[in-house]
Amino acid sequence: MATTISGELSGTSNTTTTTMVLQAAGQSVSGTTLTDSDTFSLTLSASSTYEFAFMLQTTVSSGGMKIALDGTVGVTEVDYIISYFPTDSFGTIGYAQRTALGDAQAVSTSTDSASMTWVFGTIVTSTSGTFKLRFAEKSAVSSVTVLKGSFLRLVKSA
Repeated sequence: MATTISGELSGTSNTTTTTMVLQAAGQSVSGTTLTDSDTFSLTLSASSTYEFAFMLQTTVSSGGMKIALDGTVGVTEVDYIISYFPTDSFGTIGYAQRTALGDAQAVSTSTDSASMTWVFGTIVTSTSGTFKLRFAEKSAVSSVTVLKGSFLRLVKSA
């Protein structure tokens, strides 16, 4: 379940469309197989440029968490950074850069009662299709939950 808000800003030289998607209820997964987010899956247009930012509030078991951006959208170029910030004093701050869809990245290796993961990037599309977040446990121990209040901000700039 998601709450989606879209709006358009037009100027003399370009038009941008901003879409905000808000996680309305938590989603938990168990196991190491990447699972599609119930909330963060959007259809992107062909021959377009998008900027995106995910903010994921999560709870993570001792098995850790991994995420991937994926979809059926045709990609000319994609670049994004994943940053992980635990809210307890035992976790580590992580950072990774990716240049392809479907590439899973571990973002947590410790038990965190709550943590925050940011994913910032750009994608240039060649064909239209879905663009989605996938997530799972890094090691199968208990579960991973993306909490209510997490969001995606997507800006179509060309």
